[in-house]
Amino acid sequence: MKGKNNLVLTLFIFVISISYVSAFNFPGVQDVNIVDPLDGETIPVIEKEHLEMHEGHHYFIKTWLENNGAADTSNYFAFTTPNTTTRIHAKSILFADTDTTFNIYEDCDITNGVPVTGINNDRDSSNVAELEAFAAPTINDIGNLIFSARNGGGRNPIGISLSGNYEIIAKTNSSYCFEITKQTSADTVIDVDFFWYEEAHPHD
Repeated sequence: MKGKNNLVLTLFIFVISISYVSAFNFPGVQDVNIVDPLDGETIPVIEKEHLEMHEGHHYFIKTWLENNGAADTSNYFAFTTPNTTTRIHAKSILFADTDTTFNIYEDCDITNGVPVTGINNDRDSSNVAELEAFAAPTINDIGNLIFSARNGGGRNPIGISLSGNYEIIAKTNSSYCFEITKQTSADTVIDVDFFWYEEAHPHD
């Protein structure tokens, strides 16, 4: 009986060890299922951002802008982060059908924007975003440039989300401005996909 118990304990430790290796994705370890040692069922594993969707902490704004003005005219939208321990993990995908530059500025001073409500990905969740988003704000001080790109029709979208591999963890109590400037007189349509999740934890 003692030998049987030792065998069970050894198998339990082995399963836990394999689960640990799989969770941390060590080199050379692939396609290892994480198994619940109590019932033998495979435990579902999803990405952090996807988890935040299921927990009701993920939000999005999906819209488009149209610029019928002259070359070098700009559209702006902005967001302001809360002055709390909540951190904003933000991504964006932007696409224009003509030659266009995209700039993102940090620590902007804005007023008079039109509030835009972030939509919770979990449609049954009662959680409301702490991030505040604004369309067409008045720019009193553009702030510090942290991202710049140029794109146009026929090329892939750009943004803080290329292949979904990076994001901006935004500063607390700060405003960010997106400046979209077309380089041609042609009418321009800009597709905007802005999404984020909110997580309450202190700064490191």
